[in-house]
Amino acid sequence: RENHAVGETAMERVAVFLLAAVPVISLVAVVLLCCGSFTAQRALVIGIPIAIWLSWPLLLSKSDSESRWPPRARGWLVLLLLVAALLRWPPALHLESTSDQAVYLAMAAHFVENGTLDVTDDVRDSLASPDAVARFDRNNITGVYQPGIYVDLEKPGHYVFQFYHVHPLWMAIFGGVLGLNQAVSSQIFFGLISLFFAALIAERLSSDWRIGVAFAALLACLPL
Repeated sequence: RENHAVGETAMERVAVFLLAAVPVISLVAVVLLCCGSFTAQRALVIGIPIAIWLSWPLLLSKSDSESRWPPRARGWLVLLLLVAALLRWPPALHLESTSDQAVYLAMAAHFVENGTLDVTDDVRDSLASPDAVARFDRNNITGVYQPGIYVDLEKPGHYVFQFYHVHPLWMAIFGGVLGLNQAVSSQIFFGLISLFFAALIAERLSSDWRIGVAFAALLACLPL
């Protein structure tokens, strides 16, 4: 019974930490990006301690409820997550196309290399003649630089991305730590988190861990 309770408490602590860490690291990364100081290492070094501090009371608390996840259930859940990871590996790496995924990867690469939200045109910056700059601006006022990247008409020579920045920031975090070729591993990370919490929610609603595992298994088979 003691080992049983320790295992379940560990599961609860993992869930609590993830619930704190994902939004906190996201917020820290956005703030760093807006300040022009983003790196994956800074986001993690600052975000993880804050997440631990915020979740510390819950991490230390003991569950008074009856056990919901016996050792066999936890084993099935871990096995399910491993199989789901294998089904999703390797993730698709979109290098260049008009798809949304390629724009996400371009954003992540920009964040890793520059650490800032501002996108400037190196060609325009290299022009020394005012006439050349004027011609450049006249020929680049259509609004679209390339799919997913638009010309900032209020700031010539600057561009803005079409999409919000949190998802590409997580790609940049994985790319900054593991290399840009592994930036899309963030999809597997969030896919496994989704399955984990789907199992917990389904079990909580049904009071049966088998339903939780079965629901997560159904989602794990989807090619998402």
